[in-house]
Order: sequence, then structure tokens, then C-alpha cells
Amino acid sequence: MNIEYLRKDIRGDMKTKRIIAVDVLKVLASICIVNSHFGNVWPIGALATGGLIGDCLFFMASGYCLYGIKDRFPRWYLNRIVRIYPAVWISIIVGLIIRQFMIGSIHDVFSVLIYPTPFHFVGSIMVCYIVYYLAVKLHRMMNVSLAWMLLALFIIYLLIYILAYDKTYYHIDVVEENFIRFLYLASMLIGALLKGSIIIVAKVKNIHLLLKIAGVFVFGILYFMTKLLVSHYESIARFQIINQITILLFVCFVFAVVLSGENTIRAFKNSIIRVIPGIAALTLEIYVLHYYFIGLFEKIRFPLNAVLIVVCTLAVSYVVHKVLERLTGYLKLKGL
Repeated sequence: MNIEYLRKDIRGDMKTKRIIAVDVLKVLASICIVNSHFGNVWPIGALATGGLIGDCLFFMASGYCLYGIKDRFPRWYLNRIVRIYPAVWISIIVGLIIRQFMIGSIHDVFSVLIYPTPFHFVGSIMVCYIVYYLAVKLHRMMNVSLAWMLLALFIIYLLIYILAYDKTYYHIDVVEENFIRFLYLASMLIGALLKGSIIIVAKVKNIHLLLKIAGVFVFGILYFMTKLLVSHYESIARFQIINQITILLFVCFVFAVVLSGENTIRAFKNSIIRVIPGIAALTLEIYVLHYYFIGLFEKIRFPLNAVLIVVCTLAVSYVVHKVLERLTGYLKLKGL
């Protein structure tokens, strides 16, 4: 493997090249997250799964895409706020109108509108952004290895799990708990590692595609098996950490497989492939808006309910995204 070629390839990706495989991953993440809330939509409620897989995919894709940080932290973090919060606030306003959310005190104003918000993803990613920025800056400016940072994160995670985590029942994948942020941050750092490490990129590219696909199946099966066993048998609940390790490995292999298919994906010229970047750009809006359409249409007969939810979510997400895009563009033009 030509390391110098990879170095140029990575630098080129950070500057100009859009990686459609990452868009595919974001779309997959959205599908998993939305599907996990389809408990009353599917004829079989057990099919509504994959939410945590979608979260990890999205955090890993974010870590991959954000690796080329150039701005100082205040400006960089402000850009993240401007990208995330307007869509969140629009969704919250809708929720307040239909009385899904209630604000009765100053504390409620802060917790609903600022942090953590009704959407667990928002509070988690705003915290992870801070640590991610510091990690990437340490890596790029002081040559501190991202792999060593990941190892340090895992050691801290393991110590907290052993010494302080309640292992009497299964709850390690409850997204409302702060402990899940270790998994999210690890996903982001792995994304950065896959983007920025010449050696890791070379090793990943050298792995045969069939082995990567095998990894997806092996760790996917292990993830669902450990989740099923540990969540049903309290006697082995102390081993629930295995579930988090297997989902992280599963998502890593999914990520590697999709990235390996970049050239294959680009070879398709049909309209389905061309809409993928457009849908990927709507992932945030899809996340904060799809709940309302599930509540509105879930009682209709399947599959009409699923079709209506997907179509309405995509349509409204597109409108909201375009309105916010125009608004932020106008404010930037005015220097605000």
C-alpha cells in the first residue's frame, strides 16, 4: 500500500471530495433510528429496532466528516450550534403547540430549549463535540495518537463500569443515561481515526471485502444475541458491557464495508443514487420531526401508515432544511 498516496488522498478528501459512502451511512443511520420508533407501526413490534446502531453510525460519520477542523473552538462550536439548534427549536415549538412538551419554570426553559432538550441525541452530541474537538486538536497539533486516546477512553469507561455502574439489571443501552456518551464519543473518535490515520486507513483498505462483510455478520449476530441474553437473564447482567463492545465492532465493520464500496456506489448513475446526498443532508431534521408523524399515522393500517410517515417526514424535513439554509445564508451575508 502506497502510504504517500493515502496521505494525499486523505488531504484531498478533507478539502474537496464529497464521499458519497458517508452519505449512505447517514441515510442508514436515519433509517435505523426512525425504524426503532416504529413499535406501533409494524405488524410485529419486535421489528422496531436498531436505534442505537443508527446513533453509533451517525456519531462515527460525524467524527469522520469533522476531522478537518480549521476554526478555533468558539467559532467551530458556534457553527455546530447554528446547524443543530434551529431545527430542534422548530420541532420543540410544534411540540409545545400540541402540548407534547410543557414549560412551567425557568429550569424547564433551559432543559427543553438549551440542554439537554427533549432529544437525547442533541445533549449527547453537544457534549461529545467538546471532547472531540480537543482530541482532534491534540492529535493534529501535538501528534497525540487517536488510538491511544481511544484506549484511555476505554480504560476510564471500564473503571467506571467496574466501580460505579449498577450491574444488577440491563440498562447499558438506555440512551437517556449519560453513560451511553462513552459509546457515542468512542464512535466519533473511531470515525476520526478512520479519516486521519494513514496507517489505520492502509490496514482497513488492505482487509478483503469478504472479511469485512463477515465481520458485519459475526458482530451483528453477537450484538443481538448478547442483548437478548443479558436483557432477559438478570444473573448475567454484570456482563452487559459486552453488548457495547459488540455493537461498536459491528458498526466499525459496517462503516468499513460501506466505505469500501465508494467507487461502486459512484458507478451508479440512476436517480436513486443521486438522491442519497440530499437525504443525508436532512438527517437532523428527520430525527427531530419524525416523532410527530409516527403519532399522527401509526394507527392507520400497515403499510399505509409507514408510507405516510416516511413521505411526510421527508417532505417536511426538506422544507425545514431549505428554510433554515436560506435563513443562515442570509444572516451570514449580513455578517450576523
